Amino acid sequence: MAIIVRERKATFNWFNLTIWVLVIALIFALVYFLFFKQPEWVEILKPTGSEKATELAKIRFDPDAVIQSEVFKSLQQYSAPPTTGEVGRLNPFVPF
Repeated sequence: MAIIVRERKATFNWFNLTIWVLVIALIFALVYFLFFKQPEWVEILKPTGSEKATELAKIRFDPDAVIQSEVFKSLQQYSAPPTTGEVGRLNPFVPF
């Protein structure tokens, strides 16, 4: 009985090479677009109705004038002021 020893042929796996090339290309693309590519400037359009917003921004609020007004003084309070209720037990570790 003869023993036949054959050398294994080194097979090249093209699928693994393709996957690695795609992964490395993806990493380079992500690094480029995240860190090196300058974003294009987007033209900012003024929304319609912003004239009223600028008018409202120019209004000055004087709290003293509100407090001293007759309308504010004529307001009535219909609810009682808040009170502090009972909070917890004196000793929370005592059994019920």
